[in-house]
Amino acid sequence: MAEQQFNPGVSLAGAVDLEALKHQVKAKPGQAGGAPAAGGYVIDTTENTFQAMVQTSATFPILLLLWIPTDDRLFPMARALGDAVNALNGQIQLSRIDISSNPSIAQALQVQGAPALFALIAGRPMPLLQGLPGDSEDHSGRRAVWCERYRAVLG
Repeated sequence: MAEQQFNPGVSLAGAVDLEALKHQVKAKPGQAGGAPAAGGYVIDTTENTFQAMVQTSATFPILLLLWIPTDDRLFPMARALGDAVNALNGQIQLSRIDISSNPSIAQALQVQGAPALFALIAGRPMPLLQGLPGDSEDHSGRRAVWCERYRAVLG
């Protein structure tokens, strides 16, 4: 008798996390209520500028923040990273990548969702963190882990 495989009748291929829709904002980056704007040593990278940014990582380290700039849950982290990077006056750069507009970059880095943080040194990505804490997780504990990893990367 042939062995049958379990088939739940539901495919999750192409499934989308709808939780982010509750946190979506309409304001543009830099506007009131919107994500923090790029500037200083914080740049927004697209699929068109990604290769140049990778080449720049041979000169100095780059933090890659893969995010969705319309998700207000990610604003505090983006702001904190930008402030920390700008305070280092060019020792490191923050490259923000909108994974909703640049899915091929997220796919190449095997990112499952936003946020994800990588260090990029000499063209080699090193994963640091991925995801937001869940409702059942200790937010302050997770925030402490993020801060510890920021400090380790930023020196």
